[in-house]
Amino acid sequence: MKALFLVALFCLMNIVSASAQTTAKDSIALIEQERTALELMQRRIREKQDSLVRVRVKISEEQKRIEAAKKAEAQKNNPTSLQSTIAPVVINKRNVKNVVGFAPVQMLITGFDVFYERVIGKKTSIVLSGGYHAMENFPKQNSSGSYTNSSSSTSLGTAFLGGDKVANYGVRVQLQLRAYLFEEVDVLEKLYIAPTFLYKHDELVHLNNRYALNNSGGSPEYNQYFAEAVVPGLDIGYQIKVLRYFTVNPFLGFMYTVPITGKADADEVNIDFLNPYRQNMMVRTGLTVGFTF
Repeated sequence: MKALFLVALFCLMNIVSASAQTTAKDSIALIEQERTALELMQRRIREKQDSLVRVRVKISEEQKRIEAAKKAEAQKNNPTSLQSTIAPVVINKRNVKNVVGFAPVQMLITGFDVFYERVIGKKTSIVLSGGYHAMENFPKQNSSGSYTNSSSSTSLGTAFLGGDKVANYGVRVQLQLRAYLFEEVDVLEKLYIAPTFLYKHDELVHLNNRYALNNSGGSPEYNQYFAEAVVPGLDIGYQIKVLRYFTVNPFLGFMYTVPITGKADADEVNIDFLNPYRQNMMVRTGLTVGFTF
């Protein structure tokens, strides 16, 4: 009986051992299957990621091609539209703050006029100018001591003095504040408007006895007049930069002469150009040439 029990126990243990081995093998096989499935899934995920990267590259390339085509079409239809989006390249730009110069026309006709312009703001500058004028239309004494009335004895000032036998000398000082109107260019360039304040001091010498010119050795008499005036006004000009260092500035001005002294002599004086003896409105024009630094 005892032997039979041992045999049965041995058989039972073998059955349990065999079952446990079978279960372990089944678990290992299942784990291997799951690992294989996981590796396959990871491989598929990497393939999807690689495919997504390739798609993104293709989309980026297509967007660049479309943008290039749009720019080419825009430039074809409007060449300036593309250029306006590109910032201008400035090479060796000079930082100009000052201009000095003169009025060449006045220098040829009546005397000299010089000016100095200084930048004081983003689009503003101040100009100080001054000069001396001398317009003569006097008869000249010849070698015999008499006076001649020939046209060759007159100077370039005749046209401004109405043909009278007079001489006009004077000095002027002017202060001007310029406001340049173009936003896309630098100060000291292109269109500007300028409130102006001018001070004039004039001396006029007038021939009193013209008939003495025809008398040999006659000595004509002269009257002298002095005048001071302030002349506020407004100038409109267009300053152009040329040859890198120079400016050319044509302008048109509207001036109102207000005499300070000499008003009593107004009836005796005949000057047609910014007459300091009479209160009047005048229009002037001119040209200046300057050097920038």
